[in-house]
Amino acid sequence: MSFDRLKCSRKCLTCDSLDTSANIVGNYNNTIFNRIAHTDRLTPFCKITNVVYLIKCINCNIQYIGQTKRQLRHRINEHRSSFRESTATKTILANHFANSKCNKGFSVHVLQTFDTDEETDNIMIAENEWIRRLKTQHPYGLNTTERRITHNHTVYSTFHSNQRPKRRGRRKKRKDRNIILPDIFIANAHRQFARTPGNVMRAVHSTIMSTSKKNIIKIYRAMTNRNTCIIDPMIRDMCIHRLNNICEDPTQPTIKARKPTLTVHYENKGFDLIRAFQIFKTNKSQNYNKPSDVDNNRLHPSIRYNYTQPFGVKLFNFKETTTNTAKMHRSTWKSLCKCSKYPDYVDETHNHVVTGDTSIISNIKLRNIINKGPKFRLPKQPDWDAVQSNYINGIQRYIKTQLSHQLHNKTYWLEIQHQWINNLIHEINNHKDKEHITDDYSQYALTFIEQSAIKELRNSFVISTVDKANQNYSFTCKYFYLNNNT
Repeated sequence: MSFDRLKCSRKCLTCDSLDTSANIVGNYNNTIFNRIAHTDRLTPFCKITNVVYLIKCINCNIQYIGQTKRQLRHRINEHRSSFRESTATKTILANHFANSKCNKGFSVHVLQTFDTDEETDNIMIAENEWIRRLKTQHPYGLNTTERRITHNHTVYSTFHSNQRPKRRGRRKKRKDRNIILPDIFIANAHRQFARTPGNVMRAVHSTIMSTSKKNIIKIYRAMTNRNTCIIDPMIRDMCIHRLNNICEDPTQPTIKARKPTLTVHYENKGFDLIRAFQIFKTNKSQNYNKPSDVDNNRLHPSIRYNYTQPFGVKLFNFKETTTNTAKMHRSTWKSLCKCSKYPDYVDETHNHVVTGDTSIISNIKLRNIINKGPKFRLPKQPDWDAVQSNYINGIQRYIKTQLSHQLHNKTYWLEIQHQWINNLIHEINNHKDKEHITDDYSQYALTFIEQSAIKELRNSFVISTVDKANQNYSFTCKYFYLNNNT
């Protein structure tokens, strides 16, 4: 669509600087947007009211978005006069065009207009939306952060407010094989920005968001107090956002401290009944005499349990089978086949047992335990002596770790240790007096019969995990397994 016919006939500075193209190209990443034309086509652009406009530097293509309810030419003329003023309170826009490199002029784009009676109240909302879409917030553009967006640590975070979904499981440590030299990186960015301003910001963004924090710290320290190019403050803002730094000195990025943990070996159900917040209570005198360098988080650590091995570990023998048969001659493997004892589970294609059916286990008690899955742990009846000894060992290890960092507070930490142990004993005594044991743990106790059944299964089959099998167990003939995997 051409807008030439909407210029006024007389000599007008606003109409002369008007860009008549129908599309707007964002300076940040060269994204193309369509402008929303006004409905009154008889009014020249310089005289329209209730308008959201864009000012674009001819030299470096950096952009500014504003709005006015007056005629557009009056507002543009005010901008021109502010460029010539020599005051210390100049805006970011005026300071930019007062620079000798960027005083060649600017172009004006009309982004959106509104009807006088109906949509005047929506001008401010539309202005904020265009600032967000075109990303013209300083330092990426010439719009100030006042009155338009709420306080954020970085301007970059206002453009990318949607957080990525959290990944399941642990993420492997990123291996950064590319070592970035800050001076070369900055020089290349300046050189490319002089050629294609939009594309270079996309390349800088992808580099900063994909490299390691060590490289980003190097880049930021090299960018400190450097303002030779327009993109220098943009790179600094991206670096701060990437480091997620909230401190006053971004050159020293803070690492979020982990809450201290107290490790306890979990052995029976009695550990579930202990209330940890009752153990870490301190009296008033200890709180009053607390040294200034002792953090409150260290006085309330989180408990991490080291669990016993799951039941499936006692059954799995695929690694053991491969290791033990490595020294055996191949001709002796035939003696490992026990498929004749289980004729109902023999596969007709190869005449060997390969099944995930747990009904192959004749012992009903063992079968019920195996049906709970390979990660099932056998519950044990609460043993308060074991609970007390394991907790005391964990407390002593934790206090020893704290003393290695704060030996000068040895007296205070020993008092805390004594207090925690007394709280633990009091908590255990409260549970001893209550009748809380209602579960039947005998159904999980492995007698000599179950132990013999486990030994027979391990001697007859290779037991491993298979996703598609029943309860993730598979039972394979040893001879068949070795013939096909070695």
